[in-house]
Amino acid sequence: MLCYLTPAEHLGLPTPEHVKQGVIAFKIAAHAADVARGNPRALERNRRMSEARYRLDWEGQFALALFPEEARRLKEERGSKTKACSMCGPFCPMNLVEAVLKGKGRMELPVA
Repeated sequence: MLCYLTPAEHLGLPTPEHVKQGVIAFKIAAHAADVARGNPRALERNRRMSEARYRLDWEGQFALALFPEEARRLKEERGSKTKACSMCGPFCPMNLVEAVLKGKGRMELPVA
């Protein structure tokens, strides 16, 4: 059994933001428990998310995210000069692997 807790637990009534934080933690914990128990739907969701990440399929990632609106907001807010996310940019492992698989051989790393 899972129940959500808020930062205000046993201190006072939670604010709407506290409830939101509690529900986010609950959803993450529930998904992790489903994966740990071998739930086929949770495992399939994780497999599909991994494939979408590998392909840099942002729409697929948003569709599979536990919090799609938040994922989209963060991606748009942080931007990127490449197809990859703003964290890796030109050093994205998925882009580098793809280049090697396409036969480009040794990669020349871009200058940041």
